[in-house]
Amino acid sequence: MYASLTGFLHRNYRIGAVLIASFFLCMCNGCSNSRTAVDTATLFSTVDTKKYSIYDTSGQFTSGAVVSAYKISSEDLWIEYYVLPSVEQASKAFQNNKDTFRQAVPALSEPTAILKGMQETTATIPYYEDTVSGSNYERYALLTEDNYYVVSRIDTTLVYISTARKNLKAANRFLKSIGYY
Repeated sequence: MYASLTGFLHRNYRIGAVLIASFFLCMCNGCSNSRTAVDTATLFSTVDTKKYSIYDTSGQFTSGAVVSAYKISSEDLWIEYYVLPSVEQASKAFQNNKDTFRQAVPALSEPTAILKGMQETTATIPYYEDTVSGSNYERYALLTEDNYYVVSRIDTTLVYISTARKNLKAANRFLKSIGYY
């Protein structure tokens, strides 16, 4: 099978070249590597209002800083959802939140922090990081001994969660329900 396919592509090099070029263009352009942002109407219809309360917090920001902002809360979770004026602003907000999360773990923000005042030790601060990105989205999650932090961006929208580690599953379920996991 392999020999016959190679022979076919060799004899029909134009077809082979087109197939290979199409494959690489698809990979570079991220054919299936993009996500659809959730607008506020979809967010409101997706969120279980029996479990979560939604508050419009847009008024807390200076004019033009955000298009809209909402806090979504339950007994265990406090979630922030933002629509920003541009992808550039959303990306900057994503990076700022990621940097803030990383400062929560001294070993991430200050590489020698766990060695200060210690002599010949192998002590470490337990944490787990996860980063996912595509053509129009990025997600960063940080799990520490006590807390779980997630910031997820799709186009101009941003979802932010900072919660106790015990709420990790609930936070991820919420993110999955709106397509931001």
